[in-house]
Amino acid sequence: MKVAIIGGGITGLSALYELSKHPEVDAELFEASQMLGGKIRSYHREDFVVERGADSFLARKPELMALVSELGIEDQLVTNETGQAFILYNEELHPIPKPSSMGIPSSLKPLLSTSLLSTKGKMRASLDLVKPKEKLDEDVAAGQLFRYRFGDEMVDRLLEPLLSGIYAGSLNELSLESTLPQFKALATKHRSLIKASEAIQKKQPATGTNTGQFRTFKNGLITVIEALEAKLDQASIHKDHKLVSIERDGNQHRLSFENGHVQIVDAVIMTVPQPIAALTFVEDGLSERLERLRGTSVATVALAFRESDVSERQMVLDFSCQKGTTPSSKQ
Repeated sequence: MKVAIIGGGITGLSALYELSKHPEVDAELFEASQMLGGKIRSYHREDFVVERGADSFLARKPELMALVSELGIEDQLVTNETGQAFILYNEELHPIPKPSSMGIPSSLKPLLSTSLLSTKGKMRASLDLVKPKEKLDEDVAAGQLFRYRFGDEMVDRLLEPLLSGIYAGSLNELSLESTLPQFKALATKHRSLIKASEAIQKKQPATGTNTGQFRTFKNGLITVIEALEAKLDQASIHKDHKLVSIERDGNQHRLSFENGHVQIVDAVIMTVPQPIAALTFVEDGLSERLERLRGTSVATVALAFRESDVSERQMVLDFSCQKGTTPSSKQ
């Protein structure tokens, strides 16, 4: 079976890596640029490692940790130290309630003590403890579930800035099942999401340290990209191959590239952003359907200051941020 993988980011490279374990599959990867990594870009300047894309990954998700182990780069892992994260609202820094799970407090105490919500907003959010379960037989927007449980104020001031920053989209449009399936499961099992968050906190082992949930590498996330490339057969990776179109050719697919190369394959794995994918499909009306989908842009800003020159609070407040920004804290 001949398979073409379009896109040389972490998804495309890991797909090629997994398929390379199956001798019956002849897989090749095609990347439009001269550099692999996709959205992962790690830069070094003076003593800093600056990420222009993702800056870490969740250690509790087993897939990438298993890949790191297979690639033999566990010794290069570093952990984050847990500290206090803040949300900037009305030009004031407000601590995210702790303890919490993905922004949802694990008890009434952090909810009622937060400075981010008004008294009315706290009372509305507390109704999560008594409101009946919402039927979730079908997929719904994540915002629909959270607004039903907690009300608009908690969603707009706390959950939207936190979760939309992770998933790069509005909670009112994000599929609950696709992006936050754990919350759908929790909402089905528990009457209250606050109680569900409490159950999650109790299951987490007390380590006695400030080690957080995130991992990266000493030289940045590009480490995993470089390790994958080194493990793969270089003949199966084609850079400077920009896909122009995909057409059916009997039971196969004809791939045409900007450089004139044509490839006939049995299956195609697309690991490119939606606007790029929309340009390549010329049959079945798929291009039109993809073009109607809208993404959200994300900006990453890296700032470095001498610790003796400015306090964290002054640094964030003096920087022109949009309402709802969640600044990182230097611990």
